[in-house]
Amino acid sequence: MRRSRSAFTLIELLVVIAIIAVLIGLLLPAVQKVRDAAARAECQNNLKQLGIAVTNYEGARKRLPPLMGPVVTPGVYPREYGTWPLILMPYLELDNASNSYQNWGGTNPAGEKIDGPNNFVNTTRTRYKAFTCPSDQEQTPFSTTATIGPPVNQPNTIPAYNYAANIGTGGTYLLPPAGAPSGTIPLVGMFDGSNPNKKYKMTDVSDGLSNTIMFAEVRQSRAAGDMRGFILYGDTAGFSTWRTPNAKGIGNEDQFTGTAPCVCPASPPPDMPCINTGVANQTTMYARSKHSGGVNVVMGDGSVRFVSDSVDPTAWLRAGAIEDRLPLLSLD
Repeated sequence: MRRSRSAFTLIELLVVIAIIAVLIGLLLPAVQKVRDAAARAECQNNLKQLGIAVTNYEGARKRLPPLMGPVVTPGVYPREYGTWPLILMPYLELDNASNSYQNWGGTNPAGEKIDGPNNFVNTTRTRYKAFTCPSDQEQTPFSTTATIGPPVNQPNTIPAYNYAANIGTGGTYLLPPAGAPSGTIPLVGMFDGSNPNKKYKMTDVSDGLSNTIMFAEVRQSRAAGDMRGFILYGDTAGFSTWRTPNAKGIGNEDQFTGTAPCVCPASPPPDMPCINTGVANQTTMYARSKHSGGVNVVMGDGSVRFVSDSVDPTAWLRAGAIEDRLPLLSLD
């Protein structure tokens, strides 16, 4: 009488394990693609909501939101007192955080800044999904003193974010980026860092709202003291279309002044190059993302689109200006 088998042989077990390994290998990329697609969709929805918020803000205030508060002393920008995300919060169902914030724009020069005791506890220390793309790794690397000084050991740590306002074809304060040809005259975008006092309206976007970028993605910083993505601070609240999305290599670096706190870290990641220019107010940030092949943007009309890294540089540059009076080119 033959005995029935009660267990697998070693060979059979090895075959089963090999089959499972192959199936897992086939399944993981598919799962990752689904995750990436979901993160990209959430990111696009965040930008869509920002576009709606700006439209509602303009409808209520009869002007586009400023990049930062008004300039009282010529050449002295209120960069340390908060920027556009804080005044858009009421239009993003973040009323409590906005209402708790004090001294936006530096109406009182001696009052609280973005890392002041009240502002930090009630508003700025919190990470808000409305400004965060899930495709990027969440970072809170920028440490401040109560005067927005260099990083310290016992900091107020404020999150970096992923959406920056279109400040045009130059730097945050509309200076030509380092390396720009002599005679370059940057053009303003839907947000103006050089003249926060000027009240722009949707009707000022004469190139057409569907042809002009409102917000684009940027990367969160990766090193202590690296301010990229620190959109609550004036210098890094916007991005420039001077360089195409995710540009790498020499000549495509994000540009810092080199004066604290705007300093490029000693060893920036290859996919996030940066330099110190040594020129005051020359901070220039470019659009970057963790999505494969491009960045998400929301246009002035509220439409959201994905722009490839290989976009025509001239088309991308012109999409940053609200009134360049040049032929329109496709971002596709």
